[in-house]
Amino acid sequence: MTLITLSLLSFGAIAFFSKDIAALSSPLYLMEVTLIGVIILNAVLMTKHVMPMKFGPVLAGGSWYSLFLVTALPFAATLYPTLLIFYGAFLVLFFVVFTAVKSYFSSPVAH
Repeated sequence: MTLITLSLLSFGAIAFFSKDIAALSSPLYLMEVTLIGVIILNAVLMTKHVMPMKFGPVLAGGSWYSLFLVTALPFAATLYPTLLIFYGAFLVLFFVVFTAVKSYFSSPVAH
């Protein structure tokens, strides 16, 4: 997490000082910064026991997977609001699947 944060900050600093405003306002860069911000904020809130355990792990896992997907897949032409909508939909899907798997493996019946 530290290395990803440092690389995003370094990229932003290089773009800022080279006056590359397009790189700073790129939807992918903005989404990556948003996702690492959500991951860090969620980690702090979970550590302070403010984030409910029902949502904290889902938000952490869904955000890490989203960061991977945004970085690995070709979303260069996708607008930032669209990426946020995809992220929200992915979190809902992740919550449903995570909850189902968790309840399946925590039920008292042997599987």
